[in-house]
Amino acid sequence: MGFIKGNDDVARTIKNIDDETNANATSLNDLTDGTTNGGDNNLGFGEDALLNVTSAGNCIAIGKHALMSTTTQGSNVAIGQYALKSTTSSMSVAIGTQASQNALSGVSVAIGYRALVNSTNSQGNVAIGPLAMEGPIGASGGGNNTAVGYLVMKENRTGGHNTALGYRALEFNTDSDYNVAVGSDALRQAVSGASNVAVGHQALFTTGTSDENVAIGKDALRTLGNGIGKNTSVGYRSLYFNSTGNENVSIGHKAGYNMTAGDNNVIIGSGIDAVSTTGSNQLNIGNWIHGSNGNISATTGTTTMTDGFFHIPAASGIPTGVPTSVTGSVPMYYDSTNNHFYVYNGSWRKVALT
Repeated sequence: MGFIKGNDDVARTIKNIDDETNANATSLNDLTDGTTNGGDNNLGFGEDALLNVTSAGNCIAIGKHALMSTTTQGSNVAIGQYALKSTTSSMSVAIGTQASQNALSGVSVAIGYRALVNSTNSQGNVAIGPLAMEGPIGASGGGNNTAVGYLVMKENRTGGHNTALGYRALEFNTDSDYNVAVGSDALRQAVSGASNVAVGHQALFTTGTSDENVAIGKDALRTLGNGIGKNTSVGYRSLYFNSTGNENVSIGHKAGYNMTAGDNNVIIGSGIDAVSTTGSNQLNIGNWIHGSNGNISATTGTTTMTDGFFHIPAASGIPTGVPTSVTGSVPMYYDSTNNHFYVYNGSWRKVALT
C-alpha cells in the first residue's frame, strides 16, 4: 500500500498502490497506471503531506505539510498540521499541530500542540504536552531530554539530559544539563544551573543559575538565589528562605525554615531552626544536640533537668577490651561498682575524681 497526499481535505495523489503509479493525480478520480518513486508502506493524507518522499518507507503523515520534507528517511509518524514538516531523519513521532515542525535531524517524540516545534536537532528528546520544549526560534534543542506536561521546558535552547515532569517544570531552562524536576513549577526559573534535583511543587522555584542542589518536598529551597550550590533539603518548606547559603543540609518539616544565609549548616528535625539565621558551621539536631565550628553541646543545663544528658558506657568492673581507634578522640568508660572513671589512651587509665 502506498500513501495518499491531499489538496486541502481532498486527496490529491496516491503513489505505490498495486498499479505502481499516480504521481500526478489531483484527486481520487485521477488515478492512472504507470510508475512512481516513493517507498513502500507509506500513508499520507493532507495538503503536501509526504510531498517530497522518494524512497522513504513505513511513514504515516496525516495533516497539512506533515512530513513534507522527508525524502529517503523512513519509519516516521506525523499526525497534525505541520507535524515533522522539515525533518530529514528517521524513526521520529510527532502528534499535534506543529509538533516538531522545524526538526531537521535527530530521533524524537513530540506529542502536543507545538511540542518541540523549534528544536532543529532533537536527538533523544521526548516532549509530551502542549508547548512542551517549544523552544525559541532557532533552538538546537539539546538532546536526551524528557519533558512531560504543559509548558514543561518551554524555553529550552541547548540544555540536555534533563528530566522534567509537571506543569511548568523547568519552564525557563535554556542551557542547563542533568537536572531533574518533578512537580508543578519545580525548578521553574532555572536558566543554566546544572545537576539539580527538585521534587515537589515549587521546589527550587526561584533559582536561576545554581548547581548541584537537592530539594525534596513542597517549597523546599524555594527562594534559593543564583550561583548557590550543594544544598540538600528534604521536607516541606525546608530551607525555605535560604537565598545565599551553600552546602547546607536540612531534613524535616520546615527544617532550617528561618535560615537566609550561611554555609555548612546541618539542621535535622521537624520545625528545627538554626541558632543564627545567617551563621555557618552550625549543628542542630532536634534542639537536643547543638554544635558550632566543631564544638558539640547538649541542651542548656539546669539543676533540676531530667533529660538532655550525655551518656557514656558503664558496667561493673575494670575495663579490659581494646577499643577501635578513632583519630582525634578517646573512648570513655565508668566502673559502676568501684565508681571509677576511665579513659583509654594506649591502655585504660583511671581518672581521679575529686
